[in-house]
Amino acid sequence: SKHLANSKQGRQMAMIKIGYDLEIFTTLTSRAEPYSVEELSVPKGADPLLISRLMRFFAANRMITETSQNFFTANKYTKGLSDPRIRGGLLHG
Repeated sequence: SKHLANSKQGRQMAMIKIGYDLEIFTTLTSRAEPYSVEELSVPKGADPLLISRLMRFFAANRMITETSQNFFTANKYTKGLSDPRIRGGLLHG
């Protein structure tokens, strides 16, 4: 239904905003090698369990790639999400 689609889209946007706050997308695009959940948790002092759940959500929605358990890397969608113009459009559009 339309309401369910809007609810899913709203949840995705909320998760993406958290990803932006934690600089997940720009961090992943900063190097070719995968990042561990622990590496992604440290810079912002985030709970590794929260980061793990976020990363699984992003991977399930093809926004990032899980290369092995608890290791993640950027893909073309991550690169798009890390573009300041796209970020501005998503957050303020």
